[in-house]
Amino acid sequence: MADCPLSPDEFRASLAALTAKGVRRTEACFPAFGEANATFQQALTDEGVAEGDVIDTLEAVSRALASATARLAGQD
Repeated sequence: MADCPLSPDEFRASLAALTAKGVRRTEACFPAFGEANATFQQALTDEGVAEGDVIDTLEAVSRALASATARLAGQD
């Protein structure tokens, strides 16, 4: 878990494992999820929005939210 920003030792996260049945059920969702994702990406393209722009914007929103949260907590 070295790459995980949250550690179960900090009590902010927990590690879970799927049963074999859970893995099968999860994997059964992959085709429908892939289709939904592709449809959404096509709709973005139809609107003239590049996928990279969406990713860049979401990352900027995430950074701004973290910054605002830290400021409100007096940790800036």
